[in-house]
Amino acid sequence: MAAEAQLADLVVRVHELTLGGQADRALAVAQPGLAQARRDGPRETTQSLLVCVAKALVELGLYEQADEILRVAVRMAADLGQPLRQVQPLVLRAAMRLRRGHADDALMTLAEAATVQRASAAGPGDPADLCMIRARHDLAVAADELGLLEFAEAWFTTNDRVANMVAPACARWVHLSAFAVHQLVSAVRLEHLDKLVSARGRLVHAADLLARLRVLPDIEDSWRVSAIVIDGCVRVRTGHPEDVLSRLDGIGPELETRTNVGDRLLFHLARAQAWVCIGEAQEARVEAAAGLRLARETGATRWEAEAWRLHAEAVRVAGRQADAEQVEARFIALHEDLTAQELTWALRFRELIGWRRR
Repeated sequence: MAAEAQLADLVVRVHELTLGGQADRALAVAQPGLAQARRDGPRETTQSLLVCVAKALVELGLYEQADEILRVAVRMAADLGQPLRQVQPLVLRAAMRLRRGHADDALMTLAEAATVQRASAAGPGDPADLCMIRARHDLAVAADELGLLEFAEAWFTTNDRVANMVAPACARWVHLSAFAVHQLVSAVRLEHLDKLVSARGRLVHAADLLARLRVLPDIEDSWRVSAIVIDGCVRVRTGHPEDVLSRLDGIGPELETRTNVGDRLLFHLARAQAWVCIGEAQEARVEAAAGLRLARETGATRWEAEAWRLHAEAVRVAGRQADAEQVEARFIALHEDLTAQELTWALRFRELIGWRRR
């Protein structure tokens, strides 16, 4: 029992370190316990540790190693007779395939994970069960990455009704921050579609989620950096560029040492937007270029489109209207392709998992 408790503590520590942008340290902490756990055979805690280690590997771009561990985690979930535990490793494989440029494979893998979750949800299980909450959360985050915003919204909304009642503070933080990012990416998509009133409503919802996040107890300081970045992305869109720059300047050095690529991506795009609002073209171009590079690295096509839009705005601020129109044409082309792709993928995904509108 003592060994099992130590392993459970290790799972929590590895998860928290990865969440705090220290995936490299998480791997170092996990290695001794991981070797012993794999020798001990299938156990719930061992499977959880495998998934946490794989997540750290994915954050570091070590995809081949991550894929090997994820295959073991999926098999172990089957050996344990707990199919719901297959969802998280399958979702991580989908995210990994997207980052490697295999979007169709990512879609199919996510559909496999969603099918497992929906089969479990159709049984006698409790919607507020922590494993079910975790499964819905993982599916929602991956759906956002693939532009399946309607599906992500449904999973996040269901979790929002139950997570506050049963989940520990760490899990509530993860939910609220991810749900806020979902509202943010939904707002950006609506802005790209020139639906500004609807986009504003999404930003208001994101701000409400962040307000709930800030009052959670026992939250690690390193996690709050992510919240500052998300808040900056929201606030810069509602007219507070100087304040956003000041707050982001305070976390910049720490953020550059972190392994959370998503946080760094949003950091640069928020700063680019702020510099555009202030009228500083060169600074805006530098930040938009940094955001564009990170968006391409992670397969974040919606954010790639946003980086091109910001680049065009920065060039326009510099007074180079003809050049701005050329850059804006790249944004428009990518946005139109992406919008058509999102519609096609949503239809395919709905067919693959048998989703019915409610």
